[in-house]
Amino acid sequence: IGCGVAATASGEVILFSLEEGEELVRWKPFGKGAGKRKREFARSALIVQNDEATGSNEAVWSIIAGGSEGSMFQRRLNVDTIGYVSDRSPLMDDEALIGRFRP
Repeated sequence: IGCGVAATASGEVILFSLEEGEELVRWKPFGKGAGKRKREFARSALIVQNDEATGSNEAVWSIIAGGSEGSMFQRRLNVDTIGYVSDRSPLMDDEALIGRFRP
C-alpha cells in the first residue's frame, strides 16, 4: 500500500510514504475529552488489513492506534484502484471503521 505508520512522542499518529519518505497525514486520536481520556496518548500504531469490503474483492486497510490507557482507535485508509494509499486524502471518513473501541 506504499505507506508506513508511527506513533510519536507528542501522542500523534503519522502516516508516511515509503517511497518519498514524506508525511501524508497526522492524526491525534487521543487527548480529547475530559478526565482520564484527556491524558491518554498514542502509544503504538500499525496498519492492518480488514475483511474485504461488502460486495467487492478489494481489501480494506486501516490504521489501529493503541493508547496509553488501554483503549484503541481505528481509521480506514483511502486505497486507490492500484492498491496504494491516496496522497491527497489518505484517511476515509467511513463511520463503519472509525472510532474508539476496547480490545
